[in-house]
Amino acid sequence: MKHLLTLLIAGLAVFSVSAFQFPYIFFEQTDGSKTVIDTQALTMTTADGQFTVRNADESLVQSFPLASFAKFYFSENNGTDGIDGMIADDSPLSVFDTEGRLVGEFNTLSEARENLGSGIYIVKQGDRSVKFIF
Repeated sequence: MKHLLTLLIAGLAVFSVSAFQFPYIFFEQTDGSKTVIDTQALTMTTADGQFTVRNADESLVQSFPLASFAKFYFSENNGTDGIDGMIADDSPLSVFDTEGRLVGEFNTLSEARENLGSGIYIVKQGDRSVKFIF
C-alpha cells in the first residue's frame, strides 16, 4: 500500500506541470468507472485509504478508495461528447473487431462498454468510424 501511495505521489508531482496544458483529469477505478474533473485549482490528498480530490471553493469533493483506483490521465476534453467528440454517447452504434466482424449493435456507447470485454474495437455510428480501446 505504501508503495502504491509513493508511486501515486511521484506521478502527481511529475504530471503536475503537464496538468496546466489539459483542462480535465480522468480517474478510472478497477471496475472501469470513470470520473472526470476540471483541473483548475485542484488539490489531491490521501488519508485512511482514500484518495480525495477537491476544487478551490470546496464545491466539488470526490473520494476514491485507493484499493479500487486503477489509473488517472489528463485530457483536452471532458468525455461528454463520446469518443474524442466524434461518437455521441447517446446514439445507436455498431461495434466491430479488428478483423471487421460485427461484435454487436448497441443503443449507447455506455451500453457497448458494459457488454464488451477488453480489446480494440472499431465503433461505427452513422458515417463515422473510430478505433477504440476498451
